[in-house]
Amino acid sequence: MKELATKGDLAVLKTEIKNDIDKLRLEIEKTKVELIKWNIGAIIAAAGFAVAIARLFFHT
Repeated sequence: MKELATKGDLAVLKTEIKNDIDKLRLEIEKTKVELIKWNIGAIIAAAGFAVAIARLFFHT
């Protein structure tokens, strides 16, 4: 049996979908910020490690 949707049903569904998309966009933004923070931290750590190794082997 087929069910029909009213304009009101579709409006509610549209609102729910928009809210879900907004929530997903917010989560994506939070994830991007976390990734950027961790990448910057990893780059700084790698640079510090490289300097430590260079000083260890090329100490004058």
